[in-house]
Amino acid sequence: LYEELKRKLSNNNNAGLQANLGSFLAGAVAGSTASFVMTPLDVVKSRLAVGTCPVGVKNCIVHVVRTAGYKGLYAGAGSRMLWSGAFSAIGFGTFEVVKGYLGVASTQPTTTGTSRTSTKSDKKADK
Repeated sequence: LYEELKRKLSNNNNAGLQANLGSFLAGAVAGSTASFVMTPLDVVKSRLAVGTCPVGVKNCIVHVVRTAGYKGLYAGAGSRMLWSGAFSAIGFGTFEVVKGYLGVASTQPTTTGTSRTSTKSDKKADK
């Protein structure tokens, strides 16, 4: 998710401040999204560890939904998303800035196919 967002948010023609801000923003959105998706499993893990749920992941999910509703699976999601978004923004953004200072070029994968040199067996197959 980060790479796709970075590509959309930071214009490759603009290697300055806009590209750096795009990397920080892409990191924040990717980190927040990952936290949102993983929060229900983290809630279940925490409840199983503390012992406030019946044993078993499925039983714990059912217990949380019955006692607190589906909203209970997202307990603490807001603060977790904020923390993870900030952490990812700093981590990914700093990584991209340092790459720029070190002169490490970003490589873009080609989507048109692979290039390779022909071999003797390829020439035999063409005949």
